[in-house]
Amino acid sequence: MNAPAALYTIHWLIRDTFRQARASGILYLMCGITVLCMAVCLTIRVKSAPPLPLTGNERKESLPATFVPAASAIAGTVPFLGASTSQGVFPATQVAPFLQGWERPEVQGAKPLYAVEYTEVNKILTRNEKVDVPSGEVQLLFGALPSIPLASDDTLPVRTVQLHLAGFVADGLGLLLALIWTAGFLPTFLEPSAVTVLLAKPMPRWSLLAGKVLGVLVYFAFQTSLFIGGTWLALSMATGQWDPIYFFCIPVVLLHFAVFFSFSAMLAVSTRNTAACVIGSIVFWMMCYAMNYGRHVAMVIPEFQHMSPAFTFILESGYWIFPKPLDFHLILREVLHADTLFSRVVDTPKLVEMHAWKPFLSVAASLAAGVVLFSVAAYDFVTTDY
Repeated sequence: MNAPAALYTIHWLIRDTFRQARASGILYLMCGITVLCMAVCLTIRVKSAPPLPLTGNERKESLPATFVPAASAIAGTVPFLGASTSQGVFPATQVAPFLQGWERPEVQGAKPLYAVEYTEVNKILTRNEKVDVPSGEVQLLFGALPSIPLASDDTLPVRTVQLHLAGFVADGLGLLLALIWTAGFLPTFLEPSAVTVLLAKPMPRWSLLAGKVLGVLVYFAFQTSLFIGGTWLALSMATGQWDPIYFFCIPVVLLHFAVFFSFSAMLAVSTRNTAACVIGSIVFWMMCYAMNYGRHVAMVIPEFQHMSPAFTFILESGYWIFPKPLDFHLILREVLHADTLFSRVVDTPKLVEMHAWKPFLSVAASLAAGVVLFSVAAYDFVTTDY
């Protein structure tokens, strides 16, 4: 069997995967989700006004009233983004200058940690430098939903929406749904009644499995590119911010899916059962996320700083051996420069300071795990009698 014939087989199986996705309705369902998200992006409106400069030394004349509840809330009680104190909160003495001349208000409800008031007060408290006071707002669904305060940098709401779309819709819910929806592709293909016809042809077995797996990856890459490209176009048309950095999310999401689909492929070859692929893939993803999150938390929490060598070895071994879904999400935040917009899942700067998080090595280790899982699946498929 020569190489051109094997390549032709892979090409044919990639086309067959798209045909299978269209026949099952998954193609239209995923495209429909993309169109829906594009429609929501088109309803976003940004209203901005000239920014008001504010320094840490200025008093109530320059401090917006909306900052006062935020300053009150973080006075010794609320963990704050980028806090430099050992407790992770700002003592009331640091916030006191911002409350002079104001009657201390009752905080009716806690602001979300990604609110602009928090991020701006954080800058004032940690660095005595000029910052821009929120001077506008971003509206969703033409103002039907509550507006989000806007700083003078108009990229803030755009990056916020992009992080939601890429980090939570595409790389979170979308990836898990894709694992579920594509879990039946390989078991159906590997049914003895279907695969024996192909095995009778003069083609190597590895090309059959590689072609089908590559077909699913190409299909997911197509859907991811359509989602990212479509929402970028709609969001840019609505806000006027044509920021191309959003496209860097495509390879991150694709690599994340490829690693975990290799586990689904291994289950498909060994069980040829769709339910086993669905349940096994989701459980494996959740287990890897728990290992990833637990390791990062253990590294930054003071109580875990004096772990036994045996526990540290087990934790580090599990972290580097298994795929790391949380790290893919952290990389997305870094790509979009959105780590300051939201409450951090883990203290990434602290991990970097401790040399405990290296994105490139993390992705390489996850890909290595995916290659091992696919190799196991390929060996099982080649040696199985049908």
